[in-house]
Amino acid sequence: MIMTNMLMSFCYLDLVTRVEDTSSSISTSQIVEPNNEESFVSDDMSDDFPMSVHSTPKSTATSSPALTIASPTGSESSVREDTSWHYRFDIPWSKMPSSTRQLLDNGKRPSAAQRRDIIRIVASEVLTVCKKPGKKHINEISRKMVLCYPKSFRDEIEGQIVGTGYDSLVKQLISRLDNCRRLQASTAQKRLPESCSPDNVKRVCKDAYGCINSEPVLSPGETKLQKQKQEELVKMFKNKDKDAKKIERLMVETFPSQRRDVLSALKETEDFLKEWPFLCQEAGMRLNFKELTGVQLDASFEESTATKFRRILRYFQFGKTESSSEARTILSKALAGGEETSAAVLMLGAHFKEQQDKMFVNVDDTAIGVDMDTTKLPWTPCIVVCGNSPLTAKMFMVAVDQVIVNEQLPCFTKALEMMFCSYYLHNIDYPVALTATLEFLQRYTFSMHYTLLLR
Repeated sequence: MIMTNMLMSFCYLDLVTRVEDTSSSISTSQIVEPNNEESFVSDDMSDDFPMSVHSTPKSTATSSPALTIASPTGSESSVREDTSWHYRFDIPWSKMPSSTRQLLDNGKRPSAAQRRDIIRIVASEVLTVCKKPGKKHINEISRKMVLCYPKSFRDEIEGQIVGTGYDSLVKQLISRLDNCRRLQASTAQKRLPESCSPDNVKRVCKDAYGCINSEPVLSPGETKLQKQKQEELVKMFKNKDKDAKKIERLMVETFPSQRRDVLSALKETEDFLKEWPFLCQEAGMRLNFKELTGVQLDASFEESTATKFRRILRYFQFGKTESSSEARTILSKALAGGEETSAAVLMLGAHFKEQQDKMFVNVDDTAIGVDMDTTKLPWTPCIVVCGNSPLTAKMFMVAVDQVIVNEQLPCFTKALEMMFCSYYLHNIDYPVALTATLEFLQRYTFSMHYTLLLR
């Protein structure tokens, strides 16, 4: 069991460190179900494939042909797709550097950098043959690579083959192909005619992945009723009403209006939260996150999360990783009784060499939100640590757009959840300085996997 857990942690860490375009910001999105077997992720796609974040309108995935074969008459009706191209695909070994070919011929494993180069070359060659390969294509290509150089590519631990023996190649190729496609997409807002009213303004994004209900439909006849329910929620918040069931019902029913206000981008964060005050609360934010992504942040999730963070710490403690002095200090404090979840997140940041001051801001342990100088906070969601270190602090706050949105959070895990959910709730891109860490948390900790990688 321990070996299985360690392997799971290793696979996710190894996968994230090899995602090529970590410098690009990530966006929240909508899950689109594939409508035919040639979409990149087929029905037999395993849940182990990671995913990324941000929101966009619903679109329909259609497969593009890998290769078309026409009859001698050239009639369009006789054109058909060649879906078996992967059996004839030649791995472009000749395009790889001579040093890499020599290493493979000697049966040695390529370094992380060399392996990434190999993945880039193979992925580029695949896209010249098929603009939208399916998982079955990637599986066969990965299998061929392992057959050619088993000692260099086969997944094994202490001489024992792990899984199919080429799962890691499949995941790396999928990540690379997805990144190539992502660069072609844009999440820019379309400019609409000036005659459009604010209620009709919507941010139109592309390359959607991640959410199951990014832009819920709100019919014109519902607008007045939604407004009444919103006003009732504001009144309940001011009166400190504790009717949890009623609050939950109204929050779920007004979710379309919440998303409309977020995507319109017409209101400042402070004004938006005044109109939707329960989104500042843990329960309200969790409800919004569940409606948007389908992920339930309940007690069982917290237990699972604690187990995953312990695995991460064990990976860094026993794994053969290059650790900086900062990472060693964090690990020693965690082993001496520090908070495990915060230690794991700090270790990830140190491992990815990212700017942790973009995620954590330390203030005095007696600080309160109303008295803070929030102009020094980052614009992206962050955790305000009331103390010298997240490892020892007893109180936390969460800020978005330099506005304190959650105060008096006594548990780091809850602060982390609220910070992460804020990216989705407010439709904010991951900052470049934290992309790898946040994407790792998204894929592994929150178990938000790809359902459609290429469009």
